[in-house]
Amino acid sequence: MKLRHTRRIIDAIHNGELGRAQYSKTPIFNLHIPTAVTDVPDDILTPEQQWSDRAAFSKVGWEP
Repeated sequence: MKLRHTRRIIDAIHNGELGRAQYSKTPIFNLHIPTAVTDVPDDILTPEQQWSDRAAFSKVGWEP
């Protein structure tokens, strides 16, 4: 993740944006992830979208 995106997420925490955000839940750990943060590409917020092989992402260490 680029530093500018990390900084933008920290800014969103401080200015209350994340408190007003909508969230999705991850299927494995039920983590809540914001669906959007201003000036941060949406695909960065969803880890599996960073993998070229999404099927491999879903298999790595996840045993339901």
